[in-house]
Amino acid sequence: MAKVSKKQFPDIPKCAYAGDEADEYCSQCNGITMNVESEEFSCKECQSYTEPEPVKEQEPVSPTENNETPRDETEKVEADTYTPQGITTSIKAESGLSIETKKGWYRFTYSEERIVPETANIEKERECLWNDVNREVDRQAEEVQLMLKN
Repeated sequence: MAKVSKKQFPDIPKCAYAGDEADEYCSQCNGITMNVESEEFSCKECQSYTEPEPVKEQEPVSPTENNETPRDETEKVEADTYTPQGITTSIKAESGLSIETKKGWYRFTYSEERIVPETANIEKERECLWNDVNREVDRQAEEVQLMLKN
């Protein structure tokens, strides 16, 4: 990798994984440059570099444009004090990891979504899902490391 100065790539969009605490290298990355063993490199050279997805900006809509009728003050009060009755029935987790080898950078990601019954302990289900997703990413990384050793 070529060493860079901080102002060398001002037009590079910030990497979507910058500051990812679950990743050894991305956690120390500012999205433009990354520090590896006290040296600074361009994120464009990282195989994990991912440009952020563009965000669609929405303009505010007036009540007449979206076919809503203006509310009076009592309706606003009722809406603000409403307690949601929704129940979480689906959870999703995604995990990623970047590793550097002699042959370059590798990025591993895994995502899983589960449908959860209403009677389940949602916190325990989330914990199990995170453990499974992280375990799968670790397994992928170990598999590639073993393959590169042989």
